[in-house]
Amino acid sequence: MSLDKKDLLTILVAGAVGVLLAPVILPTIVRLGRPAAKSAFKAALLLEQQVREGAAEFVESMEDLAAEARAEIEAEASVAQPSAAAGPVAVRGA
Repeated sequence: MSLDKKDLLTILVAGAVGVLLAPVILPTIVRLGRPAAKSAFKAALLLEQQVREGAAEFVESMEDLAAEARAEIEAEASVAQPSAAAGPVAVRGA
């Protein structure tokens, strides 16, 4: 692919215009882009907060579930071995 003189001239003019307008255009882009970037950052922070709250609720639920399961295991173990607590008492020295 070769460039003819018209294409080359178009590229050069576009580049020159870009260089001349950059000091005007870039600050405008930054000024307009800053509120959008701040809004996106705020949304990300709010999402992070919601995720942390959801994770904390999930962890609390899992801890509650584990505590209930342990309590059931202990209750079942005490029902299975009731005589262990009230078993014969050995008397020393008798």
